[in-house]
Amino acid sequence: MQAIYLRSGIAGLRRFAMQHGEPAALLARLPQFVEDIGIDVNAWWRAEAAAATKR
Repeated sequence: MQAIYLRSGIAGLRRFAMQHGEPAALLARLPQFVEDIGIDVNAWWRAEAAAATKR
């Protein structure tokens, strides 16, 4: 959620909240809301989590 907010703002959060579907389908749509996520959502998520633990 924070990544969507930081990159897409409130409007992006609202658009994401309106998405429906299985978790895998929602994860597949994440690049629409988070720029620079790349094609490997799992690698992006791990990098974000690692960075968060260092803050």
